Amino acid sequence: MTTTATSTITGEQFKHQALIALGQHGMFTLDQLCRLIPNTPPMGSLRRTMRRLESQKMVASITRDSTRRKTWFLTAAGVDAMKPVLPEPMRMSPLIATGPTSAHLDGTNEVGLAAIKAVGADQVSWNHEEALPLGSSKWIRPDAVLTATVVDGPTLRGGQWFVEFDRGTEAIGVLADKVANYLTYRSYRPNTMAKNNNTDLHWKQRFREWPTIMFVFEGHRAERRIEDLAAWIETDPRLTGRLSKLPIIATPHTHIAHAFTDPRGFVTLPHLDPRPWINP
Repeated sequence: MTTTATSTITGEQFKHQALIALGQHGMFTLDQLCRLIPNTPPMGSLRRTMRRLESQKMVASITRDSTRRKTWFLTAAGVDAMKPVLPEPMRMSPLIATGPTSAHLDGTNEVGLAAIKAVGADQVSWNHEEALPLGSSKWIRPDAVLTATVVDGPTLRGGQWFVEFDRGTEAIGVLADKVANYLTYRSYRPNTMAKNNNTDLHWKQRFREWPTIMFVFEGHRAERRIEDLAAWIETDPRLTGRLSKLPIIATPHTHIAHAFTDPRGFVTLPHLDPRPWINP
């Protein structure tokens, strides 16, 4: 989806990459597409490209806020056109793009864009609401599974995160339930006969290392909700003595743009150390 060239990409290359991005992540403003796709042409050229795609019924746009910036998403025809490239493009509509879930999706995408700002577009990817089994026909679906891979000379380093974007609409107990579900997933084996074989753990087949759980909190009470979640999980009997298996970090949404590059960008839970939003 990205290019390694340092020169400006062509309008046709941008069109192709923009369609893939919208299929993968649902919706973006033009500004967000420029942050996702390296070396884009001038903004005027990008607007013309998107208008042509709109006239071809491949994309549609809505205005979501007072800035009057357009948010773009694939139409049904655009989804069908992208199926050879993306087996399951994210389906959107004006109703979804303006509905209550749109801000949640936008916030989740901003976490991925913040990671790109830190390490570069070629090294970052994320997918939405991947179903991870818990057993008994139950699943946990992270808002995103975020992956960053950095090649540092002969060394390959990076990380993976289960992203949970919180807009303050769920009780803290519900967030704690998610942490408990991640603990359940960590011990889930598809083959129930292999009780003593750690290689049969589902997460070991899916991930190189156990991902860190990342909570990103939006709203004026973000800091308080982080503290409330930390206090809850520290005393939750389901998690007592087991939190060492579940690295958990958190940050306010207002800090996410710099969180991946600031050593104090995230706090660890439940200990809340450090607290970057208090006298940094």
